Amino acid sequence: MVAEYLNVSRSCLFRAFKDILNKSPKMYLQETRIRGACVLLQMTNFSDSEVADKIGYTDSLYFSKVFRKLVGKTPTEFRKEPEIPVHMKNTVFDMYNPAYAASPARREPEGR
Repeated sequence: MVAEYLNVSRSCLFRAFKDILNKSPKMYLQETRIRGACVLLQMTNFSDSEVADKIGYTDSLYFSKVFRKLVGKTPTEFRKEPEIPVHMKNTVFDMYNPAYAASPARREPEGR
């Protein structure tokens, strides 16, 4: 659909996407969804299946499998010890990460 809208072939769009972001569209979407899941797991009491549903996974077992593959722990384990792997971090995620907001680097300098 996107390739059609942009009037380019799917393979051309895939190559451009991979050249720019250094990952496939599928991996980009998975990482984006899992970042959203990390935020929900930290900030809400939603069950793992509710989180899966809210980020676009209809199968909570598949969500758990993808989550574990990308984060290195299950959603339940992550909720207990929320540490994001370096390859999953980015500016957008960090802005919504509760730990990021409280970090010393984000505080305003004194005297302002």
